[in-house]
Amino acid sequence: MKAKNKRIILLVSGLIALGAVVLGASGYLGKAGGGSAGEDETVVVEKRLVDDIIEVSGHLKAKAEQEIRAPADGIVVSVSVQAGAAVRKGDPIAAMESSSAAFELERLQYQIEQERFAGNRRKIALLESELAMRRKAVEDLTIRAHLDGKISRLDLKVGDVLKAGEAYGRVIDVRALTADIEITEVDIPRASVGLPVEFRFPARPGLKATGRLASFPEEGRINDRGLTVLDAKLVIDEPPEGLLPAFTFDAVITAGEPRVVLVVDSRAVSYRGGRPEIERRGEDGAWERVSVATEGFGSGFVSVLDGVSEGDVLRIRKETPEEGS
Repeated sequence: MKAKNKRIILLVSGLIALGAVVLGASGYLGKAGGGSAGEDETVVVEKRLVDDIIEVSGHLKAKAEQEIRAPADGIVVSVSVQAGAAVRKGDPIAAMESSSAAFELERLQYQIEQERFAGNRRKIALLESELAMRRKAVEDLTIRAHLDGKISRLDLKVGDVLKAGEAYGRVIDVRALTADIEITEVDIPRASVGLPVEFRFPARPGLKATGRLASFPEEGRINDRGLTVLDAKLVIDEPPEGLLPAFTFDAVITAGEPRVVLVVDSRAVSYRGGRPEIERRGEDGAWERVSVATEGFGSGFVSVLDGVSEGDVLRIRKETPEEGS
């Protein structure tokens, strides 16, 4: 019985000792965590190699295009091509017949005969000039291609009644493709005609195309979002097979050779008096405030243009100094 009581006493003593150790350890860890929470974080200035590029996006369009329109009210009497066919400038697409145009020709011819009978030479000359114009109008009832290209759409068949000015198809020249894009204000100084461009297309993963920056105006403008932009034109002179007008693209304009930049965690940059500054550890270990110039870099980093060197240690304060302090 005494031995059993002795074992119980020893067991209770051990549990008490273990509890004291746990409490002591937790108290120590609590003090250590509190001290760490109050310390400022530090980061190091890094050197990175970045491509000197301008990123843009947009939609492709044909180099040239023609809306196939009816020159007058009339009826289609023949169709010479089908959608997808290649045409040359001047090739006939469809021929029309216009009863009103035919009537005008007959009327003028009758008037000329009447004036000849009357001997009015001056009136005859005027009517013959008008007759020549009317005949030209009848000849123009043949709808023709105005450029070399392909018929991308044609909604015409024999017997259709057309209305003057209405569009019934399109001719497109896709030997080259173009795109109108906007270059943002910060990239304008690096843009110049002739810069190479690489295109990628969401609709055709893996397909790439090369082109060039073909032109841009001498002045910028303010777009609908209130940003200063420069309108520019990109050209793909030799489109790869499978590219079509209206395809969406993401493109990279190579503005120059890759360049080295210094980057740092954006949290290390604070502002005083509206100017960016950092806190840098000096050779003696003390912190010094330094004014810097920065620009965006992305992913929580900024590029520091001056005021720091690679390897400099910067402080990220847990509490950001107040403006003007």
